Formats: sequence, C-alpha cells, structure tokens
Amino acid sequence: MRALVHLLVLLAWGWTSEVSAGAWSQPKGHYYTKISGISYSSEEVFDDMGERAPMGVDDNQFYSRQTFVYGEYGLRDRLTITGQVGGGRLVAEDSFIERVTWGLGDVHLGLKYQATGGGLVVAPLLRVKIPTGYDPDFDPALGTGDPDLEGRLLAGMSLYPLPLYAGAEAGYKLRGGPFSNQVSYFLELGATPHPRLFAKAFVEGVNTLSDGAENTGIVGVAQVSEGDFAKVGFNASAQVTGPLWVDLLWEGVLTGENIGAGSSWGFGLALIR
Repeated sequence: MRALVHLLVLLAWGWTSEVSAGAWSQPKGHYYTKISGISYSSEEVFDDMGERAPMGVDDNQFYSRQTFVYGEYGLRDRLTITGQVGGGRLVAEDSFIERVTWGLGDVHLGLKYQATGGGLVVAPLLRVKIPTGYDPDFDPALGTGDPDLEGRLLAGMSLYPLPLYAGAEAGYKLRGGPFSNQVSYFLELGATPHPRLFAKAFVEGVNTLSDGAENTGIVGVAQVSEGDFAKVGFNASAQVTGPLWVDLLWEGVLTGENIGAGSSWGFGLALIR
C-alpha cells in the first residue's frame, strides 16, 4: 500500500502542473504570465481495475499545496516561448506517520508556433520537462527524476458572432527512465460574456502506453508511475484593472486506473500585455 501511495503522489504532482494559454500565439514582444496556488487532496483512489476504493486500510490520505508560475512570450508574431516552474508542500499520511516534502518541482520549457490564423487556429507545441530538486530519498517525491519530451497539436476556433470559442489538443509524451510513454487529449469550451469576464469548461485525459499490466509503483531507487485518468474542470477569470486578471480553478478526476480520486482548487493572478 505504501508503494501505491508513492505512485499516487507522483501522479498528483504532475496532473495539476501544466497550464496553457491555448493555440493562439503571443504577438512579438507581448507576454502572458500567471502565478497560481493549487490545493489538492484525496483519500480514495481508482485502483488497477478502475474501481473507486479507499487509499489504504490505515486512513491513508494525500494532500498538497503547490504554487506554479507559467509564462508565454512572443519571440515573433507566430512564435511563442513557454515556461513553467512549480514548488510546494506534499503530505502523505496514515494513522501512524506523516511524511512531508517541501521543494521545487520540474521545469517545463516549450516552443509554440501558430501555423494558421483566421477562424481556425492550429499550433504545434514542443515541450521538454527538466527534473529539478528531485532526490530519491524524498518521501513523497517531487517528480520522477527523469526528463520528458512532449509534442502537442493545439487547435482553437472562434464561434463569432457568439461570444464563444472551442479548443482541442492532442499530445504524445516520450518519458525518460523506466516510465511508459503517454498519449493525451484536452477539450475546452470558453465564453466571454463581457470584455472583462472569461469562463471555460474542459475535459482532459491521459493514457499510459504500458507494454504489460500497469504497475502499482516501486519504492526505492526506481519509482514507476503508470496510470490513466480522465478529469473535468472549470476555470473563470475577471479583469481587475489594466493588465491584471484574477483566476479561479476547480478540477476533479472522473475515472482512471492507478490514480488518486481527488480534486483540486486553485487561485491565480495573471498579467496580459
């Protein structure tokens, strides 16, 4: 059971850690930056059969308080560089012991190119994950300790004259170390009912391409993170003044295998120039 908790910690750290401003690029010299605080907690899991179950027999639970800084900067009118770094406090506990880790998470760097304009925008994105702050003695762990390379194809479409847009993403991630590669998808529907208000609902999923039966985790030098999930979420933003926006987020896991059955709440501040 402790091995399963380690697995869930690795997944929980990763599945709230990537944000994006969508398929549209930043104009040359313009930027979008956002700092977010995200709280996640779970006392249940989706086991290797996809059934919802208690995390353990000793009142096991996991929760985290994380901060993420994400940014996009327009190198050219259609070419945007992206970056993200996160850190926080992870806690795994049961009736007998509490294990706490503080530290810095992974760094994500990417390049996004807006290939088309007009009503339908298509943009490929290439992103690399650089492990930072990982230590095999950390319990819970702050990541996998291995680099990943991911390619995504992003699409966005305005539904004007309605104040709506639709977005979709598909991705493939090459994972370092003993970890299986992953395919992912992201679907969103957004609305701007007022120039100073924005809201969207989204569905996101990841499928891990394990060659055999999915692993439930190995504690020690090698920690294996193999699992699938589908989650839903809601995001709303409001302009406070000038370039400053305030942001609220909720997301929760609907189904999965070898994944925590928890939910996240987030609060953020964004600057758009």
